[in-house]
Amino acid sequence: MLLLKTKLALACLFLSIYCFGQQDSSGLENTRWQIIPMISSSPETGLLLGANPIRTFKTNPSDSLVRPSFLSAQLFGTFKKQFGLTTQGNLFFQQNTYILEFTISGLINVWRYYGIGTEVDLEQYDSYDFRAITGDVILFRQVIPKIYLGAGYRYNHQYIPTPSEGGLLDTDRPRGYRGFTASGPAAVIRWDSRDNILNAYRGSFFNLRGELHRTALGSSHPFEVFTADFRKYIPLSKKPFHVLAFQVQHQARFGQVPFAELSMLGGSMINRGYFSGAYRDKHLLSIQAEYREMLDEKFGAVFFASAGNTMPEYNELDLDDTRLAIGVGLRYALLPENRINLRLDFAWGQDSQGLYVGIAESF
Repeated sequence: MLLLKTKLALACLFLSIYCFGQQDSSGLENTRWQIIPMISSSPETGLLLGANPIRTFKTNPSDSLVRPSFLSAQLFGTFKKQFGLTTQGNLFFQQNTYILEFTISGLINVWRYYGIGTEVDLEQYDSYDFRAITGDVILFRQVIPKIYLGAGYRYNHQYIPTPSEGGLLDTDRPRGYRGFTASGPAAVIRWDSRDNILNAYRGSFFNLRGELHRTALGSSHPFEVFTADFRKYIPLSKKPFHVLAFQVQHQARFGQVPFAELSMLGGSMINRGYFSGAYRDKHLLSIQAEYREMLDEKFGAVFFASAGNTMPEYNELDLDDTRLAIGVGLRYALLPENRINLRLDFAWGQDSQGLYVGIAESF
């Protein structure tokens, strides 16, 4: 099975390279959309096919200080009957004084429910369907160089049809198992000294975010979310993509949290090697480190390791429940001038593994 998945992932990688090679790539100065074929794979989706128009541009070409802005739209489907349309953007204005970040999506999806907590059996899970409409919009204002304050709104509505009778989801019936709505304002404090938002070679990033979900604002359950995300990028030489990168992430949820809003360990971004949500609970602490090096003008390699833990309360943290993972990856420079890479990652956890093909770095 692993050999078959490896062959599939490599086929996705080389087909993506071939397809992208047919596209025009005129660099950062172009203001046209470039359509990148979406040919990716992960344990959560299997083989995913779609189209990903992207655009990198300056909101004011005469502003020499403003960072390049990024817009993306993704239309995709999988053989697991998952379909979605997502639009996202990072827009910089007035010498980076203002930043607008947004993600809006509609999904028809299939996911797995293993249970809540660390005492789960990775061989036992319940697959369930859901429909979702989500939106997350934050406007940032720079208060002093590199420090931003942001305010915005997050909305997540999920409808879950009747789960399989006698299945794990039907047996546990966790909060929100037939669907839920999360709706509420968000506030953010951010430090950002990265030299590039998509693929940093140097600098650091620290993001503190709080969300307040209340029934008066349309939420089906009252709860709060706090997230802290720190990233550090250390250049190891003058050549590009020769970097040591670190990330520490903490997620905390309080109140009546729906099961699909709990902190989830795993996925294609952090704690690779575990299915996203195989381990879920109110609180999550994750760390990862990644060594990145470009082998020539087009191809690069990475090595990474991670550790993560979930817990219902802080005083119930058990270090024996920490989940470790290691991995290796290949990179292909799709748009070198914009630092956009195609990535292929192999990750191994404890009694778990994953293959990932996608666009852009995990962090």
